[in-house]
Amino acid sequence: MIRLLLNADAPPSMAPVTRFGGLPLIPGDSNFQWPRCSGCGGHMQFLGQIALEDHDAKRLVLLFMCQNDPGSCDDWNANSGGNRAMVVMPDRAPSLAEIPQDGLAVRETAHGAHLEEVDSESYGDARKQWAQRNNCSPLQILGQFDGEPSWIQADETPTCDICGKRMQFLAQLEEGPDYKTAMNFGGGGCAYVFRCSCTQHTAKFLWQCS
Repeated sequence: MIRLLLNADAPPSMAPVTRFGGLPLIPGDSNFQWPRCSGCGGHMQFLGQIALEDHDAKRLVLLFMCQNDPGSCDDWNANSGGNRAMVVMPDRAPSLAEIPQDGLAVRETAHGAHLEEVDSESYGDARKQWAQRNNCSPLQILGQFDGEPSWIQADETPTCDICGKRMQFLAQLEEGPDYKTAMNFGGGGCAYVFRCSCTQHTAKFLWQCS
């Protein structure tokens, strides 16, 4: 069974749910600092947030990637500093982060996502089945949640910087439903988001293209 992430209308910005574009939702009492790229030093672009299915707390993974000079800051690598995945718990007086004054920090789109299960053994087959059954463009499929990654290239599962273990696959993301506002994963590529459930609740992501 494959759990597809499907394009949906943008939810309220203060809702702790999966969405793309807009501003990141953060805990109101946190010392949040908008991530900067270790290559160029500019603020990264906020791609979106993914809601975790934790029972003990509502957590979000916030995804950022440098777009100040695409391709020059190793933004595809999980460990190079050109992108960032942050786990936050915005269930106490949440707020929206302020937009930085420099860098391409905000995307020109905002949309949501909902989950739908497809009885298939692979992500690729699930995408085809869903698009054919709904007579709809596969661009409306934003990716998959949970399960196993469908790698475009070799397996690049990252390890946690805290505990050293291989991280757990969380989601695979397509570039988006509209090419004019799509995320930049090399043109037709996919991003892969991972998390670790150790005490620090770390997360990382990377992207690949053919």
